[in-house]
Amino acid sequence: MYKLFYILYKHYNIKSNGSSGGGALGTFGILLLTFFCLFLSFEVLIGIVVEPYSRKMFFNKDLTMTIFCGLSISIYLLFFHSKKHLRLYTKFKEDAFLNSRQAALLGWITVVFLILSPFILILIKNKVFFGNWV
Repeated sequence: MYKLFYILYKHYNIKSNGSSGGGALGTFGILLLTFFCLFLSFEVLIGIVVEPYSRKMFFNKDLTMTIFCGLSISIYLLFFHSKKHLRLYTKFKEDAFLNSRQAALLGWITVVFLILSPFILILIKNKVFFGNWV
């Protein structure tokens, strides 16, 4: 998880040209979106198990907003509190693999897959239980 953070932070730090907060803010947003979509994937899977033939979504708005706020606080505490993002950056700065194009490609593919996973699961559920994709 910290290595994925390093890949994202390095990308946004280079794009922001080292300006204060530019890399950290972009990385925070991408991590928040990624972990929130991972939570939504779990919520879709729970909905499939509990009520597989229901067209109604299983989402609870209050729980979802609580989880979103909890994820925001957790990401801040895990990666940014007490300038931990700078310590992680200096820790992984010398790692040859994490600075390679293959690691960047693998990291971004992971992020895109995790963001798209709830939508893919909903499409698969619709195809399996209802016979159509939408």
